Amino acid sequence: MKSAGRWHFAAMTVLALLAMSPAAAEDGYLTTPDGVRLYYTRVGNSPDVIILPGRLFAFQDFAWLGERYTLIAYDMRNRGRSDLVIDEARIGFEEDVADLEAVRRHFGVERMALIGYSYLGKIIVLYAL
Repeated sequence: MKSAGRWHFAAMTVLALLAMSPAAAEDGYLTTPDGVRLYYTRVGNSPDVIILPGRLFAFQDFAWLGERYTLIAYDMRNRGRSDLVIDEARIGFEEDVADLEAVRRHFGVERMALIGYSYLGKIIVLYAL
C-alpha cells in the first residue's frame, strides 16, 4: 500500500505542475549603442536573472526557468526578429559580446547567470573575460 500511495502522490504532483500557467512573457526591442535593434522575450519577475542569447532556437527549451527566475532571451543581431546587419564589419564575436552587455544594461541587471552552448558558449566566455 505504501508504494501505491507514493505513486498517487507523484502523479498528483505531476498533474499540478502541468496545470501551472506559464509566467507572462514580455516581448520587445532594445537598441544597441551602434543602432541595431535586438528582439527579446522576458519572462518571470524574480530578482535572480538568467540571460540567454539565442532566443530564436533555445527559448522554448529554457522557458520553464521563468517560473523561478527572470529569464531574458534575445535574438542576436542578424538572427530571428533582430535587425538584419549587412555590413560584415558589424558582425562577429566582439559585436555579439557587446550586444550581451547592451542587454544587461537595458534591463539594469547587476548580477546574472548566462546560458549558452556552442557558439553562444564562446560568447559567454568572452563576455566573462
